[in-house]
Amino acid sequence: MNQQEKKKEFTCLDCGNTYPDTRTNEQYLNGVEVPVCPLCTDGWDVWELRFAPIPLEKNRAQIASWLGQLPFPSVIDLACTEKGIRLRMFMPPGSADGAIRSWAAMTHQQTRWVKLPASAIPQSEMRFTLKNTTHVPSVSLTDRGGDPMLAVSGYLMNHREKNDNGIRMWFVGKDPELQAKLQALVSYSYGTESGVGYSSPNPWGMRLTMLRVLVAIGIIVAGVFAGATTAGWINLFVGIVGALAGDILTLVATFGVLDWMNWRSIPKTIIETKIEDILLKTTIVYYGESAPTALSLLTGNNQWIQIRPEDKEWPFIRSCPITLSATGLEKLCAKRYET
Repeated sequence: MNQQEKKKEFTCLDCGNTYPDTRTNEQYLNGVEVPVCPLCTDGWDVWELRFAPIPLEKNRAQIASWLGQLPFPSVIDLACTEKGIRLRMFMPPGSADGAIRSWAAMTHQQTRWVKLPASAIPQSEMRFTLKNTTHVPSVSLTDRGGDPMLAVSGYLMNHREKNDNGIRMWFVGKDPELQAKLQALVSYSYGTESGVGYSSPNPWGMRLTMLRVLVAIGIIVAGVFAGATTAGWINLFVGIVGALAGDILTLVATFGVLDWMNWRSIPKTIIETKIEDILLKTTIVYYGESAPTALSLLTGNNQWIQIRPEDKEWPFIRSCPITLSATGLEKLCAKRYET
């Protein structure tokens, strides 16, 4: 068996990352153990962006498309250092060549990524991950009359203490399931309760009808068992169990109606924008020496949750992703380029 036939890939049991077999012929003959995962051993490739000294042509749509084609996992790190703001990118070893070349071509060679020595993801004293409970969150910063990246950079500089602070955006994959759900949601009309005309079949209207039926059934079941138990027609234990089952069914269906209403209340313009965009599973991490205050990045209800010191950022961040559109994320990943 030759070397080409021996080459294969391994999947890390800790983080799920797939990495190639890097052993040489001599190592195969000497029985070297399976190589360890480069991401778990802090072997990330590091790149730093060199900004253009002059304004560039508008290319926000191109940057959003570029973000959607990055290898997963990838990290964009907006760091505030003692020398100023730095935009860095962390990628799995050997996976960044295409992204680096396409960026240079996209900006006509006026900006470029410079490779730094491979290193670990910096671990700060305090790290916080952003939690958002909105069904379809969006980046709340707008570029009307300003640059969102500069606004965030100003916040970081104002809150920097002795050590670096910053915001890391982890991209761990795309979210086709949410996009398919939004495509079904955008088809209804906002002029009727069920979503379309009452005579037209519609999954959202059928869902609402089913939930209402379950609410009614739950109330009936709870009432029947409670009444039968009071009258002494059935055993007390059976009656209590039946009444509780009816109450639980009613509560579950009621929460289902509330969730339906939350989906139904999303503005149609937002949904139409999302279904035409690239949706990325993203985890936003703030790091520094203190908790972020008055830092609002996304629409809806936001909460910063502290990451325990013993938890490594990778693969911990896979447990708390937020689906965001690439068009919104590019506002936080690149300066406002325009003529």
